[in-house]
Amino acid sequence: MTLRVLSGIVAALICVSLQGPLHGATSPSTWQTLQDRLFDRYLDAGPPAAEVGQVLSVMDEDGQFTDLDYEDTPLADFRDHLSRVSLLFTAYYRSGTVYHGDADIFAAGAVALEWWLREDYRDPNWWHTYIGFPARLARVTPIAGRDLRADFPEVYTLLIAYHRRVLDYLRGNPMGGGANLSDMGYFSLLGAVVDEDEAWVRALIAESFDPAIRVLGKDDEFEGWQVDASMHAHGPQLHNATYGYALMNSATRAVRLLFGTAFDLGEEVVELLQWQLLEGVQRMTYGNWFDYNATGRGISRPSSPRFASGFANIVPFILEMDPSRPEALQAFRERVLNGGPTPGNTFHGAQAFYRSDFLTRVQRNAYTSVRMVSNRTIRNEMGNDEGRKNRYFGDGVHLTLIHGDEYDTAPVLWDYARIPGVTARQVSNLRPNNIWGERGRASYAGSLTNGNRGLAAMVKDFDGMRGRKSWFLTRGGTAALGSGIGVVHPSLRDDVFTSVNQTQYEGGVWIVPAGEDGEEVALPFERDLEGEAVVWHRGIGYYFFPENGTIRVKASTVSANWSEVGVSEGEVTGDMFSLYLDHGSIPQDAGYAYMISPWVSPAGAHAVLDQPPVEILSRDSMVHAVEEVRCGTIYAAFWEAGELVVDERRSISVDGPALVMVSETLGEWSLMAADPEQAAETLTVTVTGWSMGGSGFERLGEDPYQFDLDLPQGDHTGAAVRVSAPIPDYPLYSFAETEVSPEGWMRADRWGPYKPGDGGWAYHADLGWVLMRSDDADDIFVYDPRRETWLWTRSDLPAWAYDLQAEVWIQWK
Repeated sequence: MTLRVLSGIVAALICVSLQGPLHGATSPSTWQTLQDRLFDRYLDAGPPAAEVGQVLSVMDEDGQFTDLDYEDTPLADFRDHLSRVSLLFTAYYRSGTVYHGDADIFAAGAVALEWWLREDYRDPNWWHTYIGFPARLARVTPIAGRDLRADFPEVYTLLIAYHRRVLDYLRGNPMGGGANLSDMGYFSLLGAVVDEDEAWVRALIAESFDPAIRVLGKDDEFEGWQVDASMHAHGPQLHNATYGYALMNSATRAVRLLFGTAFDLGEEVVELLQWQLLEGVQRMTYGNWFDYNATGRGISRPSSPRFASGFANIVPFILEMDPSRPEALQAFRERVLNGGPTPGNTFHGAQAFYRSDFLTRVQRNAYTSVRMVSNRTIRNEMGNDEGRKNRYFGDGVHLTLIHGDEYDTAPVLWDYARIPGVTARQVSNLRPNNIWGERGRASYAGSLTNGNRGLAAMVKDFDGMRGRKSWFLTRGGTAALGSGIGVVHPSLRDDVFTSVNQTQYEGGVWIVPAGEDGEEVALPFERDLEGEAVVWHRGIGYYFFPENGTIRVKASTVSANWSEVGVSEGEVTGDMFSLYLDHGSIPQDAGYAYMISPWVSPAGAHAVLDQPPVEILSRDSMVHAVEEVRCGTIYAAFWEAGELVVDERRSISVDGPALVMVSETLGEWSLMAADPEQAAETLTVTVTGWSMGGSGFERLGEDPYQFDLDLPQGDHTGAAVRVSAPIPDYPLYSFAETEVSPEGWMRADRWGPYKPGDGGWAYHADLGWVLMRSDDADDIFVYDPRRETWLWTRSDLPAWAYDLQAEVWIQWK
């Protein structure tokens, strides 16, 4: 499937729409099928008789309801009026109710509907008039439309005119595309189907559903799905959760309604909906939690932690249309409905959303993400008085979950000046400067991933502050570095903090200053640490390298009202754990270095003090870089052209700003690189100290190697490139063996019985056929064909191994 699968379809549809009216050309059976589908979709369960009687008792002969004040609060009362109209028609059509088939009930519904249509209230917010009200008509038009046409033709004419008016508004005000376009198109489609107007249907397909559903490239001005499966709304603002759901919901309903009829949009569209769900939405969810980075102003709604549930409800409708990956769709749905992975049903993978300055990693038992902003993207908005504290949402937000409920109360209880990952001045006014989202100023922001590990980096230039921030998603967790942090003017005297995390508190906190045994503390408490230290809470370890600012650890009971962040009401009280670095006021060249490791015990977190999982190679104005201690992968964010000296043997240099990841594992050397400024066409990377085989490399003597990389352009500007080569004569580990049976069974210490084969393969009594390789006796790599993954273990470990693909520990037996 190409990313522009609908271009040919659109051209054909536009030609059809320009041929003139086709009203009535479609076969009666097609219209009957479509109308029956809508009737079944929207006919609610029968309402209680008492409720219907109450509605009738307050309805006057003109069709108004005497208990509603149409002058004081017109929006709310007009919506309530329409809900009552729907109630009356439902009572008439739903079998088993005392009002079923009652002509007086139908007439009452028609009179009330006519009054509503003739009054024609138009709310100052266009959305209510052209999406909100038509959405409520969705429970009227498909149910009663056919009978209204026969028995109340004047009311029917007004009703169809209302739906057609939505199409006229859509044509004159396309709102840039995306969810609004899809919503308006779908609700106008209901009128087109009931009115059996083919030209109207085809116009909607061409003018609404194509630009709403199609994938957008770099130069497209419409809002909607991007080529990397992120979704934009209100400009280049990440919005997969809220507007992404609205778009997918309306688009799926339209595609499903037309599926298998003369208006069928084709299997390519079904594949596109599947792609958006699996490659976009799935990578931003953990169980039934949806990443707040992709919710925009929707974070201020009480339902925000569980936005993923709506997408799970869409899956059955996509499955009805025979997509190519039904098992993956069903697995995603089950994970959401169950609140997380279940045995045999897991998903893992890291993804760089280069169109949105966003990086995620979903693991079988952990989730992390980094949300950045550049002059190409926009921070979270505050539109319609929601998201009132979103000022810093996008400035390096770094979220980490293992249980799935860590941030359930965060939207209302967070201190939004200390959103996890963000470095910010501690100001009291946290309202965004632009209510519909503010664009970043710096051009440097990007990420890359090899599918399991990755890195992200950004230049912060906002709100009177500058600095360089980077994150490295390693095998053992996420390392975060900061440098050059400072205010641009000495008059900005607010304290500057870097927030490490801010989550729900539960079960105690373990604090280990360097050189001490540590202690467990319980809420409430507040503690300051200096220098190297470890903090542990709810299965996550936080290791602080030396030379940070003051480390502040706090747990307290917090109360807040939803009205402080949005338009909802409700007081919430909860216990919150907060961990942040204090850079003081008027910092000029502050920095930090810490690591977040999921699923460790307090003892395991303590052990990190003796052997940190990464070594910091550089944290200066030219490059941030770390190396994983055991596997040798190097991650580097070059802020400018320069050279990173790894050790006396190895070095990496680039000729411009770049993200680089070099790894040497399991007989293969690989290099990945990306341009975080999305400006260059080529990038030259020179490496020294690695032995590479194969072809395709320009050798400069024996060493170094130079790679002249052609960077992705056009729609995929910002994506990473990869080159790789086999390592010659990669060693196989020779286990210390003792023959234990005449049949040739061998036994290696802690491995159990196995029979050696050729090329490093062996048949293990418990594991079956495995491939065993190692570059020393302490690092043993085992390929497990059943899991289709490489495992890592060590001779002094108990019966455990590390799954290098899923990045989780597993037990051998």
